Amino acid sequence: MKDFNKVAIVNLFDDYACDDYAVALYDDEAKLICDSWLVVVNGWGNENARVLGEIKRVFPIEDCDKEIVGQVIGVVNMDAYNKRHIEEKRLKETAEKKATIEKELEQEINKYKTVTYYEDMAKKYPNNSRLQDLVNKLLELGE
Repeated sequence: MKDFNKVAIVNLFDDYACDDYAVALYDDEAKLICDSWLVVVNGWGNENARVLGEIKRVFPIEDCDKEIVGQVIGVVNMDAYNKRHIEEKRLKETAEKKATIEKELEQEINKYKTVTYYEDMAKKYPNNSRLQDLVNKLLELGE
């Protein structure tokens, strides 16, 4: 590992000790890091090891006082997921607002349901004999 000038302090998701590790950060990967701080790291003498981690900070190699144990080998691009997540959240909030408004509308409409309303509905739907029968029974009982 050489030709790098930055070090990333990374917290690895598979590390139960929750330690921070210093890993080499090459310019190619450093350019890819924008909003996402998730990276794939290898090291510990095993080139085939791949561990997902979160970058806590990046600084010049001259300022590093820890042993460099691996290198960043990939940057996770979560832009598409983040967009989906935001859209799902927006749709859920919209559905909740719509349900709340519809509930309030029903409550307001129910305040105005009188025998006259039921008679109007029976006239609007003359083919519904059950509706007509219920309105007639209600009228027989009195308002």
